[in-house]
Amino acid sequence: MKRKVFNYSIILFSIAGIFGIAWGTNAIRNQFNTRYGTAGTVLDQCILCHTTNTSVGPLNPYGTTLLNNGINFAAAEPVDSDNDGFTNLAEITARTFPGNPNSKPQTADTTPPTVTAFTIPSSSSSLTVPITSFTASDNVGVTGYMVTESSSPPSASATGWSISAPTSYTFSTAGTKTLYAWAKDAAGNVSTSRSATVTITLTSGGSAIDLFDYDGDGKTDLAIYRSNTGAWYILPSGGASPLGMGWGGDASDVPVTGDFNGDGKSDLAIYRTLTGAWYIYPSSGGSPYGTGWGGDSSDKPVPGDYDGDNKTDLAVYRASTGAWYILPSSGASPYGTGWGGDPNDKPVPGFYDDDNKIDLAVYRTSTGAWYILPSSGASPYGVGWGGNSNDKPVSINLSAIE
Repeated sequence: MKRKVFNYSIILFSIAGIFGIAWGTNAIRNQFNTRYGTAGTVLDQCILCHTTNTSVGPLNPYGTTLLNNGINFAAAEPVDSDNDGFTNLAEITARTFPGNPNSKPQTADTTPPTVTAFTIPSSSSSLTVPITSFTASDNVGVTGYMVTESSSPPSASATGWSISAPTSYTFSTAGTKTLYAWAKDAAGNVSTSRSATVTITLTSGGSAIDLFDYDGDGKTDLAIYRSNTGAWYILPSGGASPLGMGWGGDASDVPVTGDFNGDGKSDLAIYRTLTGAWYIYPSSGGSPYGTGWGGDSSDKPVPGDYDGDNKTDLAVYRASTGAWYILPSSGASPYGTGWGGDPNDKPVPGFYDDDNKIDLAVYRTSTGAWYILPSSGASPYGVGWGGNSNDKPVSINLSAIE
């Protein structure tokens, strides 16, 4: 009989252990909520300590830990009851269940993406350089791409990020340039950069002198200058909306083309033959300005990049003497050179020797001869091409040969 009573005692004690917390469910829950501020949260329910969401179900690992520690919350906090890698306190703070290994805090993503490939051409004749490859990877996922000219990492909130990798980049000036490629993820991690270098040499003096490229895409735009009103009407080759602007209008104004500020876009400009004044309206939005250079009644405007700094220089050809007067944009001293002077000569400057500097040249209408003075210092030479009385040289300075 004593043995039976002893066995019954063990059974009753075990039952009490399993459901012990249930006896004080409301009180324990209130204490828990008060300590951790969890009232009304997902943890404010019986399944916090039980395997089922009832106050009479078996205890889960966290409930067991509490029971074994005499319902001492502080003692249970450093324990990882469900062996999921997080302490009970960490789980409670994250509002996940400390007694369920499948419920645990989300691990913070601290791994930045990696730019796996980034290439651009080593040389370019345009300020707009294609990006031939740009790929990145991340342990979760890449959410942004950016290219910059600075080696300093951009912040994840900086402007300029795009959801897809860019396919081109437009520089403001020519020269040797380095681009840096970056990637970011949803957690705000920014990659280290991968860089590539390009040397931009803008043929035609870097100023679109042999074309009118108002939008800077490397293609000639259709444009007209309406001399009776001074209106410019431009049809961009890039597909942008046509536009009209007023610049000039004096009866003696002659439209001239050039990139006078070196931004890779043609500026609106006129040469006022009556006074020898040049009026320039920068395409980049800078302040319009005027400069006096020329003024003789026989002067013809022949702007171009004579010093190879990728900016258009002011220049005139004085037909009465065959003198060329050039005002370098680089700040070097103005100078004059004699080349031509025959009454039949028409100024036809251009890039005849491919050294990125304008060469002086004239076309002699009476004979069809072209006389060229290379800027490189090579020997002057002449070429016969044309000579018919109806022939007109096709030049980058059409206004000068009218």
